[in-house]
Amino acid sequence: MTHACVAPAVLATMVLALPVQQPVELSFSADAGFDAALAEYSEIWDAEGGRIGDTLERISGMQFPVSAVRVQVIDGPSWAGRSSMGMRATYPVATKRATLAHELGHILIGDRIPDDAELDHHYVLFLFLYDTWVELWGAEFAVEQVAVESQRRGGVDYEGIWKLVLEKTEQQRANELETLIAEWAPEN
Repeated sequence: MTHACVAPAVLATMVLALPVQQPVELSFSADAGFDAALAEYSEIWDAEGGRIGDTLERISGMQFPVSAVRVQVIDGPSWAGRSSMGMRATYPVATKRATLAHELGHILIGDRIPDDAELDHHYVLFLFLYDTWVELWGAEFAVEQVAVESQRRGGVDYEGIWKLVLEKTEQQRANELETLIAEWAPEN
């Protein structure tokens, strides 16, 4: 009987090469004229989607409430609904990555926040989004993307919410999120 011997380095490479199962599937389409942006978003998701979804779930302590999300690349602000997202076509690639995680974070939170809660959805999102960005792409990336989001104006005070959330340590953010999730859990 002959046994094949695989060198540890080869075995490690084989294990690392296994694809990560994505906790949520994304299907992409684009408004007319945004084929290049569609390709960029698709390439990001194909290469990193499993890691993005897994990291969001692990750091937040939540699981996606849907298994599939429709993504439309658009000429307008990014947004997320229950099982669909609109992604701004004109962002640079780094902000496309950050925004995929941001909007998926909204879907991950879903309807967990009670209607009578006094918290902005973004406050809850930011309790785990920053740490997700750090783990996925590093601290420098996370700081840059907080700066990008803090420049946004409109109905949400991104800058103020980011400042409030980042005054807390990573552990304080995790503890607060865990407490909120426990408070919102349906009673059995």
